[in-house]
Amino acid sequence: MGYHVNLYKQDNQVFTAQEIETAADILIKEFRFEKTVDNNGEEFFFYPENDDWVVFGGENFWINTTDDDLIAVFVRFADKLGSNYYVIGDEGEIYTIDGVEYPNDDEEISKPEFSIWNWLQIIILICLTASALLALNGK
Repeated sequence: MGYHVNLYKQDNQVFTAQEIETAADILIKEFRFEKTVDNNGEEFFFYPENDDWVVFGGENFWINTTDDDLIAVFVRFADKLGSNYYVIGDEGEIYTIDGVEYPNDDEEISKPEFSIWNWLQIIILICLTASALLALNGK
C-alpha cells in the first residue's frame, strides 16, 4: 500500500508557472532528480540511484510511496521552497522538517500548553532532586 503525499502552498494557493519552474530546478539541481515526460505529456522526476523514487510534477508535486526516506527528501524539498510550502499525506497528516508527523485537525499546529499544575510538578521534581543530591553529598 502506498501513501499519496502532496506538496501544498499555504492557503492551498495555486502554483504559479515560475514556482513550478523553481521547484523543478530544485529537484534537479539540489536533489539530483532527473526530469522526464511520459507518452501522455505528464511530467515526473525520478532518482537515477533508486527506481522507486519518483516525484510527479506538472501543476503540483506529489509522491506515492511508503518509503520514509523519500518522504523525508520530499519534506526537505518543500523546506527548500520556503515557509509557504508544506507536505500532507493522504490521511491529512502533516510532515515537518524535524521528522515529526502531526495529525491534521484543520487547525494550526501548536505546542502543548503548560498549566500552573504542570509548572508546580516541575518545581517539586527539581526540589526533590536537589534534596536527594544534598543528602547524598552529606553522607
